[in-house]
Amino acid sequence: IPAQQNTLIIMSLSNMKKVQLQNLLSDMGEEAPLRWTKVELRQRIVEINPELAEHKRGQDNDTELRGLIRKINQASKKKQLLVSLCEGELQLALTGNETMAQLERRAVEQAHRLARAHAHDYVGFGKHSGLQYEDINRYQPSYRAWVIQTDQESPGADYRLRRLAAWLRANPPAIEDEMPTREVRPKAKSATRAKPPVKDFPMEMNDGASATSSETPPIQAAQMAQVLSQLAGAIETLQTEMKDLKDEKVERPRKKDTKEMQRRAESDATSDGYTKVSPE
Repeated sequence: IPAQQNTLIIMSLSNMKKVQLQNLLSDMGEEAPLRWTKVELRQRIVEINPELAEHKRGQDNDTELRGLIRKINQASKKKQLLVSLCEGELQLALTGNETMAQLERRAVEQAHRLARAHAHDYVGFGKHSGLQYEDINRYQPSYRAWVIQTDQESPGADYRLRRLAAWLRANPPAIEDEMPTREVRPKAKSATRAKPPVKDFPMEMNDGASATSSETPPIQAAQMAQVLSQLAGAIETLQTEMKDLKDEKVERPRKKDTKEMQRRAESDATSDGYTKVSPE
């Protein structure tokens, strides 16, 4: 891609529509799947030409990987140059039947294997393709754990993921990066908390007994025994009265029944003292 055109792409890549991104990727020699979103299209464009991603960090120094990718982009203008780069510096064994797209893909993959991983290398894949390795360590702890776990469980994972996982394992985040500093207000301890002064208020008494109880000396044992004896006697008297009342209620119906029988006997006798005989 010419320098002027490359600058224009850098300026407008984030503002391009999906069709424009598809056309740009096609101009780079690849046909993107129709299901790809704009994010995936921009990601693939940055993978092919990392200089587009470098625009975000113009002051960054080149890493070994970006240096190799730049050489690959320059050699991609002619197939013979790319073949020479692959067989020479990249140490690839070629059959001579590879297409330009195949050469570029193998060259980029080999560059990731040969170049030493650096904190300023870009992820280059997935939703965090535009972040650098150090950004994953600092700001993406869950994604960091996922990358390492995926690398352990999937031996055939993408070469970019495996490279990132190796760097993350070799460079664990610092404690201050894992736990962002924030202002913590000290909590007041209950032991050091000042207690409010207790005011002396006169105690309010509801009745005379409670008022005098605080002034009189404690009750003696003999007085307490006398009080208990009187209370027991009162309870016994109450029980006796209740028993007599129950007995009186039981006897009343019996007296009533006796009077009723006497009245009926008198009504059956005549005034002369004879007993009435009912007619048959």
